[in-house]
Amino acid sequence: MLSPARVKQDVYYKIVDHNVAHEIIDGEVIIIHFDTGNYYSLEGVAAQMWQWFASQASRQQILDAFQDLEPREIQNLDEFIDFLVKEELLMTTETDAEYQPASPFPKHEVPFEPPKFSKYNDMQILLMSNIKPDVHYKIVDHKVTHETIDGEVIIIHFDSGNYYSLEGVASQMWQWFGSRASRQQILDAFQDLQPRQIQHLDEFIDFLLKEELLMITEPGAESESPSTSSLPKHEVPFQSPKYTKYNDMQVLLMSDPLHDVDETGWPNLEEDKV
Repeated sequence: MLSPARVKQDVYYKIVDHNVAHEIIDGEVIIIHFDTGNYYSLEGVAAQMWQWFASQASRQQILDAFQDLEPREIQNLDEFIDFLVKEELLMTTETDAEYQPASPFPKHEVPFEPPKFSKYNDMQILLMSNIKPDVHYKIVDHKVTHETIDGEVIIIHFDSGNYYSLEGVASQMWQWFGSRASRQQILDAFQDLQPRQIQHLDEFIDFLLKEELLMITEPGAESESPSTSSLPKHEVPFQSPKYTKYNDMQVLLMSDPLHDVDETGWPNLEEDKV
């Protein structure tokens, strides 16, 4: 009776190039995953298999490269392949029948060793802060109104009735967004940012995007776009952005000052509007 490992369907694999970067250093393969910030080390047989996957090897071609595999050894190789697929480092693909790799795969030549591979996530913040794509931002002027009072930015969102308070670094960043600053220009304005501090700034930007106060734009998308040349360079001491969202005036802010008020007038609303 055949082992289940030997009757597993044959498929071709390819490296998920748009999601990963990889390099070989002294025979060890180092892989970085852009989306997760995880990185991986492959050694020995695992590193060799990665090279074969770069040539779109099939599962059967991988197995045929080894000498006299036992069922448990086949299972070890399949577990490694499944790990790479689960981590989105590898994906199945279709290969043309006439496809030929750059160099032929070996046939029953490689002595079996269990694939040696490790996953690390202790540098996620650093890796993701460095590889996050640079984009420009603009204030969603058609949805918000904003004013600066004694250094504090007050923003009102027309559609939701929410209003927001930005102070300190958050207020300063809002001014830069008014000049269509990019993420990298924002980061470059601060002194010696640490990975955790970069994460704080990114979280604030993500909050503004989620609340539809900010949107991604193309640099120079509009001729009247203010210049970002005046942004500071490594001058601003870091502080965590201080920002607050309020919704306690939604009914008042979203009401019609002509038709939703009682006989005494604005801002007194009719009872059924409160």
